[in-house]
Amino acid sequence: MKTLRKPAAALLLLCATVVWGSAFTVIKIVIGYGLPVGFMNILRGFGLAFMIFAVFSTKIIKMSKKEAVIGLIAGVTNSLGYLFQSIGLKYTTPTAGAFLTIMHTVFVPIIALVIYRVRPGFKLIPSIILAIAGTFLLTSMSFTNFSIGKGELLCIACALSFAFSIAVLSNTGEGVSSEPVVFWMGITQGVAGIVYFFAFEGGATGGVNWAAAALPLIYLVVMCSFGTTTSQVISQRSLDASTAAIIMTMEAVFGTLISLLAGYDTFGWRLLAGGALIFSGVIIILLPPFPRLKRRFSPSKNGNPK
Repeated sequence: MKTLRKPAAALLLLCATVVWGSAFTVIKIVIGYGLPVGFMNILRGFGLAFMIFAVFSTKIIKMSKKEAVIGLIAGVTNSLGYLFQSIGLKYTTPTAGAFLTIMHTVFVPIIALVIYRVRPGFKLIPSIILAIAGTFLLTSMSFTNFSIGKGELLCIACALSFAFSIAVLSNTGEGVSSEPVVFWMGITQGVAGIVYFFAFEGGATGGVNWAAAALPLIYLVVMCSFGTTTSQVISQRSLDASTAAIIMTMEAVFGTLISLLAGYDTFGWRLLAGGALIFSGVIIILLPPFPRLKRRFSPSKNGNPK
């Protein structure tokens, strides 16, 4: 697949966040029909791998060792993120879990700097601050009774796992086809689903209403797995890891809006203010560089500030 220009890549990733946002509501519906989370991830992961193989079998069969390794690293870290999040939410509130997960916006530039020697842009700090502040409002987060326990630590581990996956996808794209990477991300998600299903859910699906769950499951596999994962991998070939991480915070905004339309949430000032702050952070990170500010904060050739 050809590398996209940055505006097109940003738009593609933003569209993926809309679908990711819808997944929160669809997953809630599917779970209501009795489907265990682990088994759902088995279907999503292996469904993704099957679809990408069916469409791009030649590229999958002829994949290079480098493509397989990158796909496995990105897939394992991404799958660990979902696993840590699922287990962590058993021991903490959804509010704390959502807020701590969004901390991947802080971890991504650190990982990119330490491992790939990629220096963060001068617009990153205000974007991160706005994204975290927006998430704080959006989730109605409160520090009154907040403490760091098992659940919170697992959600922080989730954020680190997601951050590592994002950093890998944005910094290893040169000479790598997207299709094999997506294939291995599907395989690892399916394997992680098997582990979770049998280790934490007893491995039983006897109470599932399959007739009612079939349609939303198809949507999860086709759109929320195949569509979004492929879009993410393709778009991150043209976006630095920190920019991708900031754009992906819009998932929380769209998730809340779709949940609102579906009747699971109610509208309030926190939704409006939080969404506006996160959106502002995305706009800032996507704006073209301001020449004067860039000259002011960029180091000169001799290493000293200009």
